[in-house]
Amino acid sequence: MEPFLFEKEFRVYVYDTGPDGKLSLSSLFNYTNNVRYLQWIYDTYDLDFVMKNIPQSAEINYLSESLLNEEVYVQTVSDKINEGFYNHSVFRAADNKELCRIRIGWNS
Repeated sequence: MEPFLFEKEFRVYVYDTGPDGKLSLSSLFNYTNNVRYLQWIYDTYDLDFVMKNIPQSAEINYLSESLLNEEVYVQTVSDKINEGFYNHSVFRAADNKELCRIRIGWNS
């Protein structure tokens, strides 16, 4: 398996509409839907990596919620001990509070 960058940062804004312009579930309750965290993580991977590898496991630990119109960023680090595993953390930009941790195992 060919690893991507050892450490990577990816910034997004929490928005209240989906890609189709319709209100998302998060809009109704003023928080981010938990599926969105996993989408942000997947967006940190290069398309070439995703096309050549298959996710085998995902461990998700929600620590706090993000609210609408907040900026969040994702930090990604490859696991030095377990090849094929990547550790991700989602942080709120305003206070650098960690909101979620996700560990994904990939097979090529």
